[in-house]
Amino acid sequence: MLLQTNYTNDGVSGGGAIRVTGGTLTVESSSFSGNSVGIYGDGGAISSENSGNIRINNSVFDSNERIGNNNQYGGAISVKQPSVPNTSIEIANSIFTNNVLDATGSRTTGGAFRIYGTNNLTSALIDNVLFKGNKA
Repeated sequence: MLLQTNYTNDGVSGGGAIRVTGGTLTVESSSFSGNSVGIYGDGGAISSENSGNIRINNSVFDSNERIGNNNQYGGAISVKQPSVPNTSIEIANSIFTNNVLDATGSRTTGGAFRIYGTNNLTSALIDNVLFKGNKA
């Protein structure tokens, strides 16, 4: 669990600030600002692949970037192929501003976030979330 954590101007291969593979993720009262990922990964702030439940509450995602070439995903958050049966994703009471996906390709999507491969996803809830100035 990430509680009251700030990630600013980070750049990690796989995800700008955090990469989760095969686990669950809970983010509470945290801030992600100015993080970026280049050609090796998705999600300017968070990348989750083959994982379970994701919960984000009362958090801010501002000016995160996914920069690169073809078919990239998620200016702030990318969720790919949840692998745990009955996976749920919940984003609540949060703000997404000025996040950018700067890439080319026919499958380039998600200025703020992208969820891909939903076979095991049973619910996705977006509640009381502000989206402003995000672009892909």
